[in-house]
Amino acid sequence: MLLYRYTPKTTADLVGNKKAILGIKEFLAKWKKGMSLLVHGQPGSGKSSALKLLAKELGYQVMEVHGNEKIDVKKLIQSSGQQGVFFRKKVILVEDIDTKAIRGIGDLIKKSSHPVICTAADAYKVNPPVRKLFKLMKFEKIRDMELLKFAEKVCEKEKIGIEKRNLEQIVKICNGDVRSLLIDIDAVRLGVNVKDLGYRNIEDNVFNTIRLIFKTMSIDNTKIALEKSEKDAEEIFHWLEENIKEEYDLISLADAYDYLSKADVFYTRIIRRQSWSLQKYFSGLAVYGTALAKKKASPKFVAYRYPRIPRRISPAALEKLSRPLHTSRRKSVKYLPVVKMLAKSGDICEDLGMDEKETASILG
Repeated sequence: MLLYRYTPKTTADLVGNKKAILGIKEFLAKWKKGMSLLVHGQPGSGKSSALKLLAKELGYQVMEVHGNEKIDVKKLIQSSGQQGVFFRKKVILVEDIDTKAIRGIGDLIKKSSHPVICTAADAYKVNPPVRKLFKLMKFEKIRDMELLKFAEKVCEKEKIGIEKRNLEQIVKICNGDVRSLLIDIDAVRLGVNVKDLGYRNIEDNVFNTIRLIFKTMSIDNTKIALEKSEKDAEEIFHWLEENIKEEYDLISLADAYDYLSKADVFYTRIIRRQSWSLQKYFSGLAVYGTALAKKKASPKFVAYRYPRIPRRISPAALEKLSRPLHTSRRKSVKYLPVVKMLAKSGDICEDLGMDEKETASILG
């Protein structure tokens, strides 16, 4: 798979944003206590890859945390002050700070003995008082001419015969995403018509999301697929469950279903206990587990099917139905056929105090 062969090993392998990469290098060289950097740009522009590769090249140990996680700033400050066995220099990397307000980020920047670098898809979704703490460094969407040059280089090296006009079309529809570009070149090489490849929005469509999960064995690539998706982890779970048998061999399929079943257990716990802190385990098992379950990716092109997702009934609607029935919400589901029948001749849902969304979830 081209996606594996052309995973960047150094910053020189990255496509585009050379000026921004030099800017990060300059920041690290001139860093003094209290300075911080916010690297922002659309998913797939290479922010995280550039930061990690640059840290490796300059001899920094990366202490990575994610904005969606609960961050213990005091503990992070303490651990950043400890000397590593092999690394003297460290950099604290906080990913996606625009997804959640992080308490104590100012203290972290002020007290840390090492550079603090954060990433965000949109810097202007970060609260203004927090944004003022950072120097901003933007990763631009990779230009079509740069992608075309890279695509031509790949095709020449791999001896892949794709007409230039088709290559230009592939570049156009990948919308600045190198990973999508490599997957599409692979697909065309295997006989897929360029016209059948879908255009990538900035928030990527679900077909490309699951294709990237199925075709990669890299945690970083999988993470980007999840972050870029317009679908939440629950919907992606159903898409993976529906299409996985077309992608994996029997051994990999068994391992992947094992991860999906464990993810399903966590989702049940989340709903029953309303413990949304467990969400990261659900998405981790479902998405990362599925990606890493395979021994190797299938080179064939698969036309993915929409999942048959069971209709979810609003818990609030079931609560309003269960009260007059003097039963639990779970048992009230048995009465839905009667409710639907009564709904044909009257406004029973309205009488029970249900709003439009709750009524729709009951009646379908």
